[in-house]
Amino acid sequence: MIVNIFDYKVGNIKSLYNFFTNALELKTEVVTQLSNKSKFDLLVFPGVGSFNGAMKNVNLKERDLIYNFAKVKKKNILGICLGMQILAKNSHESKNSKGLCLIDGSFHKIKETKNYKLPNVGWREIIIKKKTSFLSNLIKKHVYFDHSYYFKNDKLTLGFIKYGVNIPAIIQQKNITGFQFHPEKSQRAGLEITKKYIEKL
Repeated sequence: MIVNIFDYKVGNIKSLYNFFTNALELKTEVVTQLSNKSKFDLLVFPGVGSFNGAMKNVNLKERDLIYNFAKVKKKNILGICLGMQILAKNSHESKNSKGLCLIDGSFHKIKETKNYKLPNVGWREIIIKKKTSFLSNLIKKHVYFDHSYYFKNDKLTLGFIKYGVNIPAIIQQKNITGFQFHPEKSQRAGLEITKKYIEKL
């Protein structure tokens, strides 16, 4: 298993590299450029920050390559937090900024109330919606979140959390998967979920 973490200048690269290399014991490389000759079994999109800021760091050539990897070559793609958000068509955070269009759906701002403040920061329990694939035996796992926007496409949701509304925590569309939470900050639960995901690839 060869993991490539795409460094498009959106932070948390080092912690994810350590997570995949040390905790998961996988051959991992941080790449700043993608090409047709890129060799990997899993391409990871990390990210903290804004949707528009992230997409500005991915040029048109890279977008075409990523689309080819995902849709033509059927390579495994994993987006984490903001990295999951840019896999979608767009986000209401940046209405004029188009995402990578790898999954069907868009991101909408979580409604802030007295009981549900933004950003959604902290440990939340994942509720399994589809007990298939790598989530089949997952029971009461709390993972760490830090975000203000959520994915709207219930058909792709494998697991969700309750934060005013049901917020997808794990989504999957064929070979493309998204974690809204930070597995590298989620201790044993994050390690277990990611390990099960890797084993099913």
